[in-house]
Amino acid sequence: MKFRSLGRVFTLFVSLMLLQACGNQVIDQKLLNQSLSDHSSLTDESVSILSNNYEQVIFRSISDSRRRYFYRIPSLVTVNSNRYMLAFAEERVANNSDSGDINVVAKVSYNSGIEWTGKIRVCELGADTCGNPTAVVDQRNGHIHLFMMSNDGDREQFHENPSKRFRERDRRIRYRKLWFSGRTLRMGPLYDLTDPHPKAPQGLYLSGMKMDLIGPGAGIQIRNNPHKNRLVIPAAHRVFISDDGGDSWRLGDNALSRRSSESSIVELDSGTIFRNDRSSGVNKCLKDSEGNYLPGSPPCRRSLSWSQNKGESFTTPSIANRLYDPIAQGSMLYYSSGNIFFANCDSTVNRKNMTIRKTTTGYNWFSSNRIDASCGYSSMAKTRDYHLAIIYERKSSNWNLNPSQKPQDIVFKKFKLSEL
Repeated sequence: MKFRSLGRVFTLFVSLMLLQACGNQVIDQKLLNQSLSDHSSLTDESVSILSNNYEQVIFRSISDSRRRYFYRIPSLVTVNSNRYMLAFAEERVANNSDSGDINVVAKVSYNSGIEWTGKIRVCELGADTCGNPTAVVDQRNGHIHLFMMSNDGDREQFHENPSKRFRERDRRIRYRKLWFSGRTLRMGPLYDLTDPHPKAPQGLYLSGMKMDLIGPGAGIQIRNNPHKNRLVIPAAHRVFISDDGGDSWRLGDNALSRRSSESSIVELDSGTIFRNDRSSGVNKCLKDSEGNYLPGSPPCRRSLSWSQNKGESFTTPSIANRLYDPIAQGSMLYYSSGNIFFANCDSTVNRKNMTIRKTTTGYNWFSSNRIDASCGYSSMAKTRDYHLAIIYERKSSNWNLNPSQKPQDIVFKKFKLSEL
């Protein structure tokens, strides 16, 4: 056992040296994949089942004779030294489709998630779609920079009428700055940064994109020099960067392969940005004729990449052989030195088994804690009372009242670091 542990440590050391030596060049994929295969997951026997005595539903789907609201796609951030916690979600009106009348709403907690305010509408475009909330906070001044996607409500990615499917530039990149005045949440204008704009001189659209995606979840503020305090937002095939506190935005790496999709990012202790994408393209899971995921369909795995220049470029995405993914978003959080967490659905079959894992580099995973049998999209943050907080989609208690809509609630939980 001792020699096996030493061997794993040596393999990890060699992989890290390769990453450092290669800089932003493409790393030998065979070596990298071997490292990922050895260190990217734990065996089933090592998964702990966590029960938590504090949780609450903060966005509850409603489907009755008077109202039909469905909630999905959470984003969680903390503001002003973690004093305020801000949770965003999509509010889908009338049905649970990815298009249609969809708004972005928010709630605020001033006591680390114990109590929450009522709903605040952040983006509402009539019968059209505004969704995919992805927020980053400039902790120097408490400004919240919120990115979203919008489109005409009658357009869909897989509409049965081809003329109603997304075309280039149908999906619009929306931006709004928010801030607190005392305990009042203020909002600036809603901007469209798809095409050139004073706040995005080159525009943030990537040529050829039809089903464009931002996040969803949260971006990061760079902690280490160079480019300390840079704001970075993950998006499909690229990142958005601001070096002036959100006054203007530009594209970072736009050369990520088609394995890039819904993404989450963290800055490691080394200063490297670690990016973790849902399965897409060549590593996407396969489905049967009824839309069910085929068990074991290769590879149903996450895609991982690293940037050593704060988002200007990333390594070629590599398949994490043992990070299972049923085509669903995952979230990451830098909690403190040596404590980086990743939450996603630990399955290759369907969205189930919400699991939180711990890492330091993105190669090695030290623990695996299952927090719910149900699973969906998620977002995490560090609370003022030193807990890891997570909000995530869970099968709604109203599911049986309207099973065709598959209603989900947005649930809040928090854990002490020692529990993870």
